Amino acid sequence: MGRKSIRIAGDDHVEEVTTTFKKQPDGLFRKILNYSLRDRTSGNVLKKLREEDTDELYEKTSDEDYDHSISFQDFDGEDVLIKLRLVKQLDD
Repeated sequence: MGRKSIRIAGDDHVEEVTTTFKKQPDGLFRKILNYSLRDRTSGNVLKKLREEDTDELYEKTSDEDYDHSISFQDFDGEDVLIKLRLVKQLDD
């Protein structure tokens, strides 16, 4: 049997935060936060609100002591996991 769902009348938007990392010339990675407005019904990004560079720098690590991890598939279809550990904040 089908399931009935009720959609909200009007806009159904949500503010979304995406975390990315940008590699610096010294080999460390800077954490960047991207804020955008997404339509829940269609899943489309309506507009990018702002991009915020943080003062947090990370390094790649193979230890089990890490702060963030990034997983993706490479060109051969193999799963890759990159672990990043906080090194310093530029405010310090």
